[in-house]
Amino acid sequence: MSLISVAVIGVLTSIAVFGIKTGAGCGLSSIRKRDTLYVAAGYLVISIFIGYLITLFSIDLMEGLLNLGLAFHTMLALALIAAGVYTTRKWNSGCDVTKRTFAILSLPCPVCLAAIFIACSILASHIGLGGIAIGIIIGVTFSVFVILSSLFFRRLGKTPAALGDAMIFIGLFYILGALLMPAYMKTKQLEITSGNFDLAGTVVPLIALLFIIAIGFAIDRTEGR
Repeated sequence: MSLISVAVIGVLTSIAVFGIKTGAGCGLSSIRKRDTLYVAAGYLVISIFIGYLITLFSIDLMEGLLNLGLAFHTMLALALIAAGVYTTRKWNSGCDVTKRTFAILSLPCPVCLAAIFIACSILASHIGLGGIAIGIIIGVTFSVFVILSSLFFRRLGKTPAALGDAMIFIGLFYILGALLMPAYMKTKQLEITSGNFDLAGTVVPLIALLFIIAIGFAIDRTEGR
């Protein structure tokens, strides 16, 4: 398999994981299926817009903006944990607040936007397509996995407490990432070239996150029978 094929598969896999995270927030909440379609469509539009932006601004400028994202990353992690605890406590008190709290997990955040930008940039350096076309590829991949994963989690029939637990877990994972990111950035500089795409360092942690979440839901479903 060529380097280009590996890069494309790795990028789309990473985007799929973020799509599944978003779909989990939609599927475990009490929002309507139509609202999930709105969320998916929103990510498609955002991806196309970001794909267009990478043709207008230099990579150095966009990387500088990404370096400012650590504070937002940490704030999002804390917000996820707080919202997860709030969602679980409210449900234990007989109140379903997932129509509001799901937004912290599913709506566009700095982490998702950074992932979309990096994905568009990597694809732009490996395949000969325009920014808008790349944005469409990323956006369609993201949206499809949002819809499919939302339907999957909805079929599990979980209570709103499951959404709270998922938010707490992902928030803790984000905090771990915020702690490790500065050390990682000191050892590796983000350079979007055809020869240094770190597939293992980029994709494997995201797949591991998805695998752990899947195991947790499987165990919880087995115990509930």
